[in-house]
Amino acid sequence: MPTTFIKLDRSIRNWGWFTDGNTLKLWIYLLVKANIVPHDFMNAEVKRGELATSYNTLALETGMTVGKVRTALDHLKKCGSVSVKRYSTFLVITIKNYDLYQNVPHEENDNHLS
Repeated sequence: MPTTFIKLDRSIRNWGWFTDGNTLKLWIYLLVKANIVPHDFMNAEVKRGELATSYNTLALETGMTVGKVRTALDHLKKCGSVSVKRYSTFLVITIKNYDLYQNVPHEENDNHLS
């Protein structure tokens, strides 16, 4: 599997949550874990820039408590960076404006058409 990268603009230093370690950590985690291409998860379409997860999984994979994950996710929702859709056993977190943060150069998009 090829290595992929995320883009992180230096202007993040001016973001209001930059100095909140848990919120910053969760934001970067979400960027790293978000789908690059859409796929289905338990009968839900999970699009590019989204991920299917749970509070427990987020806590386990970030090393935070569930309470800290909930607080950090609330921060991200309130500042308009993400939205969350609840399903019975999981969440789908959408990174708003994902393509603005993680755009793919045109030549990479066009290669699959050859």
